[in-house]
Amino acid sequence: MLAKRRGHVALISVHADPATLATNGIASVQSAYVKKLGEGLAQMGWQVDMFTRCTDPEQLSEVEHLDGCRTIRLMAGEAAPLSADDTYQVLPDFVKAFVQYQSKSGILYPLIHTHSWLSGWVGLELKQRQLIKLIHTHHALGSDRYQDATTIPMLASAQINTEKACRDGADQVIALHPDGESSHQGAIALDGAATVDELDVMYRSLLNQLHCEFFAVQSVS
Repeated sequence: MLAKRRGHVALISVHADPATLATNGIASVQSAYVKKLGEGLAQMGWQVDMFTRCTDPEQLSEVEHLDGCRTIRLMAGEAAPLSADDTYQVLPDFVKAFVQYQSKSGILYPLIHTHSWLSGWVGLELKQRQLIKLIHTHHALGSDRYQDATTIPMLASAQINTEKACRDGADQVIALHPDGESSHQGAIALDGAATVDELDVMYRSLLNQLHCEFFAVQSVS
């Protein structure tokens, strides 16, 4: 039996579809992790919607994994597989589609958990527009990948800058390597990803903070 519902949380994984696990490399690992995380959180009582980009016009717009956990595919750019460069270009469309989905469904997500830098970009844009708590998980750091490079490609610069912005702008950053960056307030240094139990505690704490902030804003007005 599922636990009492604790509220809505959006997991955003723009380039790695949790309902399609046949991709390769890092995206495949991220897809599997986000799906497992979403299902685990749903079993603990969260209403979890996992948002990704539609890559095939024949795909279902929604895939229900279990009670309280589903994948939602948004239209952002062409409904086809895109390179990282092209995906970066359609991120504003993804933000627009996400906001439109919220308006149409009547669901507001007080907690948004983004995965990898492309999704982090989306989360930061949403945080500027809405009163939310943003959690971000790095799945691979561009600063690690390009630390010895003599020249950094334009997209790599965008990745590194977005990762820094997530470090400074997110309410919680997860899965950082135990180096200087992990000392930033709100960051957790972990060898690997956070567990469902750890996230459950974190989510409830952030939701309580959001509740206090909301009523503080209301009282001022």
